[in-house]
Amino acid sequence: MLHNVGIAVHNFSEQHEALVIEMMRKFLEYAKSAQLEAADPSIADRRHAESETIEIRMTADGFPIIPKLTVEKELKKAEWETILRAFLTQHYCE
Repeated sequence: MLHNVGIAVHNFSEQHEALVIEMMRKFLEYAKSAQLEAADPSIADRRHAESETIEIRMTADGFPIIPKLTVEKELKKAEWETILRAFLTQHYCE
């Protein structure tokens, strides 16, 4: 619209090219993993089992209680993702 009145503007993907490329990469990774799960249901079963191994307890006010394992050792990114996934699943799906 601004282009019609002679003002030069760049669209979102031009302004944030690196972010758009990263988002596309992550989406393609997700699509690939979804195809693998569709081809081999045991992959989805394993992921589901992994997310169930950690239960996040809550305070009376509904705040999460951080599991002791986060204090006892330095966690890897995948372990943090498992904890976050467990919390989100428990919080939004129950």
